[in-house]
Amino acid sequence: MKYGKKILCLALFLFSGIFLLTGCFEPHKDAAETIQILYKLVINQDTKTAEDFGIPSSVTETFKDAYKETCYQQLKNGFETNGFSIDDETLRNIVNARCDMYSKLECTTSISSKSKKTVSVTIETQYYDETAIMNKALEKTMRKAMDENIMHMSGSQLKRKMGEFYTEYLIKGYENAKPEEETRTIFVSCSKQHFLWLPSNLEDFITLLINTVSGL
Repeated sequence: MKYGKKILCLALFLFSGIFLLTGCFEPHKDAAETIQILYKLVINQDTKTAEDFGIPSSVTETFKDAYKETCYQQLKNGFETNGFSIDDETLRNIVNARCDMYSKLECTTSISSKSKKTVSVTIETQYYDETAIMNKALEKTMRKAMDENIMHMSGSQLKRKMGEFYTEYLIKGYENAKPEEETRTIFVSCSKQHFLWLPSNLEDFITLLINTVSGL
């Protein structure tokens, strides 16, 4: 996650630079509205809201592509570290299913307190227990392996079949996932940077946000 977090933060710092240098943003947006836009961009992959805010479509699409590529590389590295070779199409199907899952989350944002220099924004968000989704896919994989009596296969053959089973169940898990019944609440301190309210620590905010919606 560290590599992915740095990519996301780099992209958002680029966005904030565009806001400040080009004046393309709407200066009447308050901190709660700005946080809502960042949530939709980072979590929902909603480029339209960001574009309505004034961010060029070329930038939002570049961000979206970079996000998916980061997820793809992390996923690929994770499988390879554990000795599994998963084909490119399957990996991208997993990434797309995961992004589609998070695109369904909703949140509300409101200003909880303010001073001359800072504003505290409350974010109440839906979330998924992504660890449970992955564990369930693993349980189903083991059950299917036993049912099909493949445990006698050689190491490479067994890993290939187990990889096929697991990725199939993981994609289905993402496709059928529903947010947890309760919501989670987090708080972010924002400061005004030229005419735009942004999280005082953008990197910490993104890390907290991603961890919160994924159930960590």
